[in-house]
Amino acid sequence: MEQHQHPQGLIIAIHHGLVILHSGDEVTCVLPGQFCWIPGKQDHGTHWFGAIEGMCLYLQPELGGAFPDVSVIFTQTALTDAMISRLADAPLLEPGHVLSLLDSLTHEIALLPRGGFHLPMPTESRLQQLTHRLLDRPDLNHNIEEWAQQAGMSLSTLSRRFRQQTGITPGQWRQQARMLHALELLFSGQSVTEVSLAVGYDSLSAFIHGFRKTFGITPSRYFSPSPAPQTEKV
Repeated sequence: MEQHQHPQGLIIAIHHGLVILHSGDEVTCVLPGQFCWIPGKQDHGTHWFGAIEGMCLYLQPELGGAFPDVSVIFTQTALTDAMISRLADAPLLEPGHVLSLLDSLTHEIALLPRGGFHLPMPTESRLQQLTHRLLDRPDLNHNIEEWAQQAGMSLSTLSRRFRQQTGITPGQWRQQARMLHALELLFSGQSVTEVSLAVGYDSLSAFIHGFRKTFGITPSRYFSPSPAPQTEKV
């Protein structure tokens, strides 16, 4: 979905499947067992992968004022999941009941850890062009010297500006971009071997190591029927 905005705030809770959220200066993913809050009037775009099961809840501006003023991803609990599910029935509820649920939800999420896999985006146009090419072709194995040449910068300038604008090195950024694309492909049903090649790894073992380093679990266990993915924290 192209980036857009609306006056209402939006809660997206995911039980199965994957949502990639483009918002502000970063790309994040909402995994099973997580939910995100997008404040009203904030540009955002979403892409959905796999068999999606979850809930979307729009909140009018006067109802979302107590929520954060930036996009946030939270780890779902049984209580917040039940609250969001109940709020999805808002047209059937008394107004006072809705307000009570929202008040309880805002108090509950204030106690929740903020999660989500984040890919920060640079703000400078030349670096943005470079990162967009890398997102389109995460399998490319260009070294950082080639990146600098493509961006029309010296190696030191590229490294310095990239870290200033994203908080991480170009190499770390590429690793995270590859893992983000790997999630998209895995949730779309591709095998671990297919995904490892598609995101630029020369060996399956290197990909599995990178996945485990990023998510704390191997891809085969992450996508096994049991335990469910939502038990894992990103």
